[in-house]
Amino acid sequence: MASYGKDNTKYSPDAGLCGQGTAMTTIEQIKQVIVEKFGVNAEEVQAERPLGEYGLDSLGQIELLFAIEEHFEVSIPEEEAHVANLQELADLVDRYKAEKA
Repeated sequence: MASYGKDNTKYSPDAGLCGQGTAMTTIEQIKQVIVEKFGVNAEEVQAERPLGEYGLDSLGQIELLFAIEEHFEVSIPEEEAHVANLQELADLVDRYKAEKA
């Protein structure tokens, strides 16, 4: 069962923590994966920015999906994996995490 912090942020034990000690959101974790795995400057990573603008071609986007699936321990069907930006990817991950719970 998930618990909520005083700022109504959902806490998940596998979510990781940011500097303030609150749980990182899905979008924050995805941003972290992009920065670490693909060398994108953290200041450039924005939720609504198209994935192609990060220098991720179709192969890079597939690699990102695999990294996200591994990080969140979810499996996203290929037919649903076509997302335009990080927010859509975060929404998709959240949906599959909820189904898994």
